[in-house]
Amino acid sequence: MSKGALSLAPSTIPLGRDVLKQVPSIAYTVPDLDGVVRLRVYAVSDSGGIGTQLACLETQLSNTKSVYQKAVGWVTAIIAGAGLIAAGITSGLGNTNTAAHVAANAVSLFGVFQAQAIIGMTAVSMPPIVQSWTQNFQWSMGIIRVSFLQRLATWYQRATGAHQPHIFPL
Repeated sequence: MSKGALSLAPSTIPLGRDVLKQVPSIAYTVPDLDGVVRLRVYAVSDSGGIGTQLACLETQLSNTKSVYQKAVGWVTAIIAGAGLIAAGITSGLGNTNTAAHVAANAVSLFGVFQAQAIIGMTAVSMPPIVQSWTQNFQWSMGIIRVSFLQRLATWYQRATGAHQPHIFPL
Protein backbone atom coordinates (compact mmCIF):
# COMPACT_ATOMS: atom_id res chain seq x y z
CA MET A 1 0.00 0.00 0.00
CA SER A 2 1.38 3.41 -0.87
CA LYS A 3 0.80 6.79 0.74
CA GLY A 4 -1.73 9.01 -1.00
CA ALA A 5 -5.21 10.41 -1.00
CA LEU A 6 -8.15 8.10 -1.59
CA SER A 7 -11.06 9.48 -3.53
CA LEU A 8 -14.18 8.11 -1.88
CA ALA A 9 -17.73 9.38 -2.09
CA PRO A 10 -19.12 10.99 1.07
CA SER A 11 -20.97 8.40 3.08
CA THR A 12 -22.85 7.87 6.29
CA ILE A 13 -22.08 4.95 8.56
CA PRO A 14 -24.76 3.96 11.08
CA LEU A 15 -23.37 3.52 14.58
CA GLY A 16 -24.77 1.62 17.54
CA ARG A 17 -26.18 3.34 20.63
CA ASP A 18 -23.18 2.27 22.70
CA VAL A 19 -20.84 4.13 20.33
CA LEU A 20 -23.08 7.22 20.13
CA LYS A 21 -23.14 7.51 23.93
CA GLN A 22 -19.36 8.04 23.82
CA VAL A 23 -19.63 11.03 21.46
CA PRO A 24 -19.81 14.33 23.38
CA SER A 25 -23.08 16.22 22.78
CA ILE A 26 -21.14 19.29 21.62
CA ALA A 27 -20.18 17.37 18.46
CA TYR A 28 -23.79 17.63 17.29
CA THR A 29 -24.11 21.39 17.74
CA VAL A 30 -20.73 23.01 16.94
CA PRO A 31 -20.81 24.45 13.40
CA ASP A 32 -18.00 23.60 11.00
CA LEU A 33 -16.70 20.87 13.25
CA ASP A 34 -12.97 20.36 12.75
CA GLY A 35 -12.83 16.64 13.49
CA VAL A 36 -10.69 13.85 12.15
CA VAL A 37 -11.16 10.10 12.37
CA ARG A 38 -7.99 8.04 12.12
CA LEU A 39 -8.14 4.26 11.58
CA ARG A 40 -4.91 2.32 12.05
CA VAL A 41 -4.58 -1.28 10.89
CA TYR A 42 -2.03 -3.43 12.69
CA ALA A 43 -0.73 -6.91 12.03
CA VAL A 44 -1.26 -9.50 14.72
CA SER A 45 2.05 -10.70 16.12
CA ASP A 46 2.86 -14.38 16.63
CA SER A 47 2.20 -13.98 20.37
CA GLY A 48 -1.30 -12.64 19.68
CA GLY A 49 -0.45 -9.01 20.48
CA ILE A 50 -0.31 -5.96 18.26
CA GLY A 51 2.38 -6.14 15.61
CA THR A 52 3.58 -3.59 13.06
CA GLN A 53 1.27 -0.95 11.60
CA LEU A 54 0.09 -1.92 8.13
CA ALA A 55 -2.09 1.04 7.15
CA CYS A 56 -3.54 4.29 8.40
CA LEU A 57 -6.72 5.84 7.00
CA GLU A 58 -7.76 9.34 7.97
CA THR A 59 -10.89 11.32 7.12
CA GLN A 60 -12.61 14.56 8.09
CA LEU A 61 -15.79 14.58 10.16
CA SER A 62 -18.74 16.84 9.55
CA ASN A 63 -22.06 17.40 11.28
CA THR A 64 -23.32 19.44 8.26
CA LYS A 65 -23.79 22.61 10.35
CA SER A 66 -22.05 25.80 9.21
CA VAL A 67 -21.74 29.47 10.10
CA TYR A 68 -21.88 30.32 6.39
CA GLN A 69 -25.41 31.43 5.61
CA LYS A 70 -26.47 33.20 2.41
CA ALA A 71 -28.95 35.25 4.43
CA VAL A 72 -26.10 36.77 6.47
CA GLY A 73 -24.41 37.94 3.27
CA TRP A 74 -27.63 39.53 2.02
CA VAL A 75 -28.39 41.22 5.34
CA THR A 76 -24.88 42.67 5.65
CA ALA A 77 -25.04 43.91 2.05
CA ILE A 78 -28.42 45.56 2.73
CA ILE A 79 -27.08 47.22 5.89
CA ALA A 80 -24.04 48.61 4.04
CA GLY A 81 -26.19 49.75 1.11
CA ALA A 82 -28.76 51.35 3.44
CA GLY A 83 -26.00 53.42 5.03
CA LEU A 84 -24.89 54.76 1.68
CA ILE A 85 -28.48 55.44 0.58
CA ALA A 86 -29.17 57.24 3.87
CA ALA A 87 -26.07 59.38 3.31
CA GLY A 88 -27.27 60.24 -0.20
CA ILE A 89 -30.75 61.18 0.96
CA THR A 90 -29.38 63.24 3.84
CA SER A 91 -27.04 65.06 1.47
CA GLY A 92 -29.91 65.71 -0.93
CA LEU A 93 -31.88 67.29 1.90
CA GLY A 94 -29.03 69.75 2.46
CA ASN A 95 -27.50 68.24 5.60
CA THR A 96 -24.04 67.75 4.13
CA ASN A 97 -22.21 67.53 7.45
CA THR A 98 -24.50 64.75 8.69
CA ALA A 99 -24.31 63.04 5.30
CA ALA A 100 -20.51 63.07 5.46
CA HIS A 101 -20.55 61.39 8.87
CA VAL A 102 -23.08 58.75 7.81
CA ALA A 103 -21.16 58.05 4.59
CA ALA A 104 -17.85 57.78 6.47
CA ASN A 105 -19.37 55.27 8.90
CA ALA A 106 -20.97 53.29 6.06
CA VAL A 107 -17.68 53.10 4.19
CA SER A 108 -15.87 52.07 7.40
CA LEU A 109 -18.40 49.28 7.92
CA PHE A 110 -17.91 48.20 4.31
CA GLY A 111 -14.15 48.12 5.00
CA VAL A 112 -14.73 45.80 7.96
CA PHE A 113 -16.75 43.48 5.72
CA GLN A 114 -13.96 43.52 3.13
CA ALA A 115 -11.35 42.77 5.79
CA GLN A 116 -13.35 39.70 6.82
CA ALA A 117 -13.46 38.53 3.18
CA ILE A 118 -9.73 39.15 2.66
CA ILE A 119 -8.88 37.04 5.72
CA GLY A 120 -10.67 34.13 4.08
CA MET A 121 -8.78 34.59 0.81
CA THR A 122 -5.32 34.33 2.33
CA ALA A 123 -3.21 31.25 1.72
CA VAL A 124 -2.97 30.66 5.47
CA SER A 125 -4.54 27.42 6.64
CA MET A 126 -7.44 28.29 8.93
CA PRO A 127 -10.01 26.29 10.85
CA PRO A 128 -13.16 25.44 8.87
CA ILE A 129 -15.29 27.75 11.02
CA VAL A 130 -13.16 30.76 9.99
CA GLN A 131 -13.31 29.78 6.33
CA SER A 132 -17.09 29.49 6.49
CA TRP A 133 -17.52 32.75 8.40
CA THR A 134 -15.51 34.76 5.89
CA GLN A 135 -17.69 33.45 3.04
CA ASN A 136 -20.52 35.53 4.51
CA PHE A 137 -18.63 38.66 3.37
CA GLN A 138 -17.34 37.56 -0.05
CA TRP A 139 -19.90 39.84 -1.74
CA SER A 140 -17.93 42.86 -0.50
CA MET A 141 -15.02 41.80 -2.72
CA GLY A 142 -17.24 41.39 -5.76
CA ILE A 143 -17.32 37.60 -5.45
CA ILE A 144 -20.91 37.09 -6.50
CA ARG A 145 -22.29 34.19 -8.52
CA VAL A 146 -23.91 35.78 -11.53
CA SER A 147 -23.95 33.43 -14.52
CA PHE A 148 -23.81 36.00 -17.33
CA LEU A 149 -20.94 37.87 -15.62
CA GLN A 150 -18.99 34.64 -15.23
CA ARG A 151 -19.48 33.82 -18.92
CA LEU A 152 -18.40 37.36 -19.87
CA ALA A 153 -15.30 37.21 -17.67
CA THR A 154 -14.35 33.79 -19.06
CA TRP A 155 -14.82 35.03 -22.64
CA TYR A 156 -12.70 38.12 -21.92
CA GLN A 157 -9.97 36.04 -20.29
CA ARG A 158 -9.79 33.66 -23.23
CA ALA A 159 -10.06 36.42 -25.86
CA THR A 160 -7.17 38.42 -24.40
CA GLY A 161 -4.88 35.53 -23.53
CA ALA A 162 -4.94 36.64 -19.91
CA HIS A 163 -5.07 33.01 -18.77
CA GLN A 164 -1.56 32.28 -20.04
CA PRO A 165 1.38 32.93 -17.72
CA HIS A 166 3.72 35.70 -18.80
CA ILE A 167 7.46 35.35 -18.30
CA PHE A 168 9.32 38.60 -18.11
CA PRO A 169 13.10 38.68 -18.68
CA LEU A 170 15.18 40.13 -15.87
